[in-house]
Amino acid sequence: MAMHQQSGMRYVFGGMFLSGISKVIEIRGDVAPDSASGERLFYHCLALLVLLGALACFIKGGRVAFRRIFKRGETETRELAAVFADRGPPRRDPPEDETFDPDIALARYFERKQAKGFEPASPATLPRPAPGGFGRKGL
Repeated sequence: MAMHQQSGMRYVFGGMFLSGISKVIEIRGDVAPDSASGERLFYHCLALLVLLGALACFIKGGRVAFRRIFKRGETETRELAAVFADRGPPRRDPPEDETFDPDIALARYFERKQAKGFEPASPATLPRPAPGGFGRKGL
């Protein structure tokens, strides 16, 4: 496991090193005489190629880090596979009760509700809200 972490950092450090080398080569091309434009072009193209190598190192290091952070290792995958392994045939649903009648159940519910003496409140018995609250006054 530690090898993956080190290899990702190696790519990042390699990219940083190549980026610095690219900058040095670019400066060498900048200080070339104006009359030697072919020499300047050679150094700038070489710096660009080295910079592309640095970019590839950064991308590879990022991929290694992403896989390390967001993907599980092999041992964790094996443990999860053991937990969710096939434990035999699937369970069957319990047999449905043939004697259940929803109409009778609703009738029994309403009988119990009326037996308790529940009556809906009339609007006259509801408390009035306190005047002067939010909104228009005096309504």
